[in-house]
Amino acid sequence: KCDNFWWTNMAFVNNILPWGKEESAECYYVTWYLANDMQFYFFAPILIFLYKKFSCLAFFLNVLGIAGSCCGMAYGSYHFDWSALTFDGSWSVDYSIDAYTAPWFRIVPYLFGMWLAMFWNEKSNSPNPMFLTLCSRRFFMWFGMVVLLAVAFSGYFGYQRVPCNIYTNPDETDCGSGWGIWYRVTYNTLTRPFWSL
Repeated sequence: KCDNFWWTNMAFVNNILPWGKEESAECYYVTWYLANDMQFYFFAPILIFLYKKFSCLAFFLNVLGIAGSCCGMAYGSYHFDWSALTFDGSWSVDYSIDAYTAPWFRIVPYLFGMWLAMFWNEKSNSPNPMFLTLCSRRFFMWFGMVVLLAVAFSGYFGYQRVPCNIYTNPDETDCGSGWGIWYRVTYNTLTRPFWSL
């Protein structure tokens, strides 16, 4: 594997190439996250430059990137039966190959962070900086904790049944999470944005 694809690790594209292959086809698979981080690191200065020159355009492109990533995940989850739950056999394998390490799906938390930094910079440099009252701070703290707990435990019910092996389609047997297509689409699409909050 590393004889053919060693250069993908050096170029930080090993999470993209070889295209459409299982993880075992990559050279040193566990470095996919380093590739994601480096790709986002290369992307950040472009967005920062745009923000400094054209702040509205940077905000728009940031939100467009988040929306595009979420729409792509929803489309793929619906049309290719992706499932992020490891109990779901072949659906999980397809998700792992096509979506799990792909930077266009992994970038959502990074874009949320950049959007928050832009927003914070705008507010802190305005004549009326954003100061929250004690009541507002408590509200946002409790709201954040509720969202965090909801995201953390939203996948719990997907692990109550017998797991499928990786070659089994959960539609054909009585294994897997038992989640319908729309529940999987919602979970796959909203997990990263809500985790980012």
